[in-house]
Amino acid sequence: MKPTFYYSIGALMVGLVAVLFLSSSCSLLSNILSRSSLIPGLSLQNLTGGGEKEQMVVVYITAPNNESGQNIARSIVSRRLAACVNQISGIESTYWWNGKVETASEVLLIIKTRLSLVKDLAAHVKDNHPYDVPEIICLPITGGNNQYLQWIKDSTNSIND
Repeated sequence: MKPTFYYSIGALMVGLVAVLFLSSSCSLLSNILSRSSLIPGLSLQNLTGGGEKEQMVVVYITAPNNESGQNIARSIVSRRLAACVNQISGIESTYWWNGKVETASEVLLIIKTRLSLVKDLAAHVKDNHPYDVPEIICLPITGGNNQYLQWIKDSTNSIND
C-alpha cells in the first residue's frame, strides 16, 4: 500500500476523534449550563426577551487608532449606552475593500450593554466614527456572573428610563 493511503486513514481517524471530542465537549458544556443553578452566581440569559430579565450583549467595533477608539469609548460610556468598553490595541485586520484585499492595524472595542440599546449605540457610532462603514457586531451574552450582568443593567440607560 502507498503511504498516501495511510495518511488518508490517519487524517480520517484524526477527524473522527475531533468530531467525537467536539461532540462530547458541547454535550458537557450544555450539561454544565443546564445546571447553572448549581454554580453560585452564574446565570443564563433569557434569550426570548420576555420575563423580567433583559438581554445583555457584547458589541464589537474596530477603530483606526487608540485616540479614535478612546474617543468612541468615552462617548459611548458617558451617554450610558454601555457599561464598559475594553480597548484592545495592536490587532491587524485583513479585509476586502474597494475591490482589493487590504490590511490595517486597528483597535478593537469590546462593549458590554443591553440589547435594547444596540440601535441607539449603532447610530451614535455611525455618527461619530471615522470609517465610512464601521464594524458594529452584536453578540448575545448567554450567561455570566449575576452581579456583573446586573451591573451592566444598572450602569446603562433603559429605553424605559
